[in-house]
Amino acid sequence: MSVPSKSILSKLTVRQLPLPGTALACHTMRQGGNASVRDVVRVLATDPISALYILKRANEAYYGLQGTISSLTHAVEILGTEHVLHMLSVDQAPAEFNVPLHLVMQHSFVTAQIAHRISGGTWMSDHDGNVFLGGIFTAGLLHSVGRLATCISFPSEAGRLYGYDNHTFPIKGSLRELEKLQFGADYIEIGTFIAQKYRLPADLSDVIRMHADPERADSRQSSYRLVMTINAAAEIASSLGYGIDPQGSLLHEHSSPGLNWLENEQPGCFMTILRESDNHLINLGVFDVTKQPFLYRQDRLPIDHSLFAHQELNVSHTQLTAPVSGH
Repeated sequence: MSVPSKSILSKLTVRQLPLPGTALACHTMRQGGNASVRDVVRVLATDPISALYILKRANEAYYGLQGTISSLTHAVEILGTEHVLHMLSVDQAPAEFNVPLHLVMQHSFVTAQIAHRISGGTWMSDHDGNVFLGGIFTAGLLHSVGRLATCISFPSEAGRLYGYDNHTFPIKGSLRELEKLQFGADYIEIGTFIAQKYRLPADLSDVIRMHADPERADSRQSSYRLVMTINAAAEIASSLGYGIDPQGSLLHEHSSPGLNWLENEQPGCFMTILRESDNHLINLGVFDVTKQPFLYRQDRLPIDHSLFAHQELNVSHTQLTAPVSGH
């Protein structure tokens, strides 16, 4: 894996003020004065950039726990709810709408929910907010931190590359290879650099580095199950239409190692999650698919479960979304 060039690193950032909804919720909780750790984590769960900032702060040497805090819940406990609310309610991000950034955030949030369902057997929505969101949820939320950084640092270029610009045309090919051509590094390489710079825990760093290439994971390592879980969850999220790749929602030509691992570990879990998703997934609820360029809109349209009800998991090119035009 190559290291991003200095010219890219000099422009790269994951610094952004909290989303308006995050800032408002934190301000309201601060005024109320009785927010719990779970209340704060529930808000952070929908804002991966703010979540990364809080996790970074908790892992700083000042707190004596450098590189050991891997969950948002633990991070908020270490920092204290009042301190976290203060950090996130002082100001908020401008109202401009960054389409690719929102889609990556949506994908990250849905991946985290599915990973939580895979590992714990229940959905966030089953608990009316009273749910412990641990390291697996956090890993799902931050697995694509490299793509978040790309969308923040290069919003115009990301919009054109990912197909969310009305002046672009469909681009075919490996999205990671296209990222390398556009930015000098793909999102995995950028995410790995950020994980090292922020000194994130080893297991979370492994997820960021290997979730798209889980065959690189060593089954003897403690992070193996986590990497496989996040790979499977991210694949399912994309197949449900919560992805950014402009070439459509297809399972890859080769079956995903994470999905195969999941089928061996929990037979039938993949299909069960697909059936349950309509009633249990919480989305960010602020993006209107009808305002996307037409050629890419189908990736966010409601899924037609009948299309794959009798398909085998390992069939190549299994179509999982209602066909409109061609990911």
